[in-house]
Amino acid sequence: MQGPRCSPALLPVGLLSLLLLELGSSGVLHMLAVSQLCKFCDLEASSCSGTGTCSSNCSITSICSHPSEVCVAIWRKNETGFSIETLCHDPSLLLYGVQLDDYNSSTCVMKEKNSSTGTAHFCSCSEEECNDKLLFTVDPTPLTSIILVSLLPLLVTAAASAVMIYSCRVHRRRHLRHIWERNIKLHKPKGSGLDCSNACAILVD
Repeated sequence: MQGPRCSPALLPVGLLSLLLLELGSSGVLHMLAVSQLCKFCDLEASSCSGTGTCSSNCSITSICSHPSEVCVAIWRKNETGFSIETLCHDPSLLLYGVQLDDYNSSTCVMKEKNSSTGTAHFCSCSEEECNDKLLFTVDPTPLTSIILVSLLPLLVTAAASAVMIYSCRVHRRRHLRHIWERNIKLHKPKGSGLDCSNACAILVD
């Protein structure tokens, strides 16, 4: 009695399955996963002044080495000018001592951070070449200061007017009270004795 024979057509399928298992265990399949496409020019001088919208002017586009990496851009200001650094980075790891927290965004919005190399603006995003266009947020502090300075004279005038109105009302109340007390004194009978006109009439009768 002969044992079961493997069909020749099934041999390639079996070999392919074994090969895929071997590749998966060795991490090759993980490397074949889709990685991000980012601008990658390291550190370059830039004319971007850190306001509005800027371009990285990076001419190199690179495929990130790991699927978990996202696109990152860093803008710095130093004594001689400005610089922009574009790269790929894993957001679970610190970058110059900074934790990336906006990497799920489709746009690269710059935020000021205190890094190990000094103050810099960081942005991270998860779209292809999204670190090419840098969006700088408007600092609300100067605008608030301008508004407060503009409104200060109005606030002072309003406060002075309120104090004057309150003082006038208090003075008027005191004046009216003084007049009322004076009228009461004028109409008050001078004699302190008992008015017995009716009682005397009864006694006479």
